[in-house]
Amino acid sequence: MAYIFDVNELQTHPNLSRVKWVFLNYLDTEETRTLFIQYIPKLVNVRHLVLKGLNLDDSFVKQLKFPHLEAIDLSDNPLITARTLHYLRDSNIIGSVRDHPSFCERTGYPYSHIYVNWTGTGITKAEYYAMTPRYDFKIRYTDSYYIQQSNPAMKELYWLAD
Repeated sequence: MAYIFDVNELQTHPNLSRVKWVFLNYLDTEETRTLFIQYIPKLVNVRHLVLKGLNLDDSFVKQLKFPHLEAIDLSDNPLITARTLHYLRDSNIIGSVRDHPSFCERTGYPYSHIYVNWTGTGITKAEYYAMTPRYDFKIRYTDSYYIQQSNPAMKELYWLAD
């Protein structure tokens, strides 16, 4: 399992497709943000993304396309709003690939869940609790033992508090 701690490591990492954790300490200039965005297609297996305190906004998050994403830390980014939660839920790419199926005990649907830490953002608890799960989601499984595609499936966001 590989980790990235600095946006400059993207240029020197020998195999970006093996990276599963990205902890970015800074994206302080337009150049570093652009560099990160340009490497997103090569970071195909990222499961955990930490973007804590980087002064990001909703438009930056809308550029993220991580099919394996399981957790994202957006804390301490006051410009992040509920539009980001809606994007994460409504995206057909984010969370669409899983190694094996998970089933929701409440509904029996296969589901994809994404843990989101939004402490210190512009998102309120009322906005989070008003979000409903998505029931028309398609999940593709990487393990050939399981059905290759689950249709329909459910997609849900969970609040991951500090």
